[in-house]
Amino acid sequence: MKHIRKLKMIEEQNHIQEEIVVVVAVESVETHPNADRLDIIGVLGTQFINSRGDFEVGDSCIYFPPDTVVDPTRIPKEIVPYLKKGNRVGAIRLRGAASFGFGIKTQTKVGTNLTNAFGAIHWQPPEYHGPGSLDKPGIFVYTNIQHYYKHRGVFRGRDVVITEKIHGMSGRVGVCQGEYFVGSHRRLRSEDSVFGISLPIVKECLEDNNAMGFNLTLYGEIFGKGIQFLDYGVSRGFKVFDAMLNGKYMDWPELAAMCKRYDIPVVPVLYEGRFYNELIEEYTDGSSFAPSTTHNIREGIVIKTLEEARGGRLGRMIVKSVSADYYQYN
Repeated sequence: MKHIRKLKMIEEQNHIQEEIVVVVAVESVETHPNADRLDIIGVLGTQFINSRGDFEVGDSCIYFPPDTVVDPTRIPKEIVPYLKKGNRVGAIRLRGAASFGFGIKTQTKVGTNLTNAFGAIHWQPPEYHGPGSLDKPGIFVYTNIQHYYKHRGVFRGRDVVITEKIHGMSGRVGVCQGEYFVGSHRRLRSEDSVFGISLPIVKECLEDNNAMGFNLTLYGEIFGKGIQFLDYGVSRGFKVFDAMLNGKYMDWPELAAMCKRYDIPVVPVLYEGRFYNELIEEYTDGSSFAPSTTHNIREGIVIKTLEEARGGRLGRMIVKSVSADYYQYN
């Protein structure tokens, strides 16, 4: 407990707004159906697996979600061997049950932000750092999508679209103030391609918007052999998942209609309609719906409102839910 009190003091002295590692209340404790010595601990609408009897409902728990990079000197030594490369928290399946991250029992008040205390940051996938330049005015980096478990209830009563999260690298093509551009997530390129994806794929769409004086950015996932460990059996592929028209994100029906009109491929759509909580569990895991010559697991899903909206601490109403199977292999 002295260790936790010290961490809390550090956090109070180094206040930050970002909340990655936070003290939460245990919502449920269930016996693992296939392991006598393990419990499934429910927190924030997600779960992790822990030794039997360590937690009870209502206990305070320091929760470390997947894709959190921590300082290994600030966590219990027995947990360090379970971190992934780069001291990254992951997820696995233990005897058939998914375990997302891990938790530490504490007496610290629920809601306390211990992100700084554990030296925690969000893990970011590798970014292309080849020739190129930083963004220009009117060309925007894509939304930083947060995890669903942090924002449960945000879609209550709303219509949403759920799309498959393709495993690749984020890319952009567009036209801004009469100039065409391509780029990775954070850098623009002088060539007319990104990772072998040619600009002519969307040339007609961009030319038509430019002729009307519009600024348009298409955000898509670049995938295939040599990009990530899921290659979908193709050398290169590109699927659009979002777009920004004149500085505003397009509503999904408008985007989908535009892509259909110009024969631009989009990410697989798994669901459209009124949101309900069971959709997350129903669609997060499973096989990929992306056309492929090989079997691929699903990385996860992205959920957003059919019509663009903003809400509370989330901001733009878009979140992701990532598969435990994907975390286990990545």
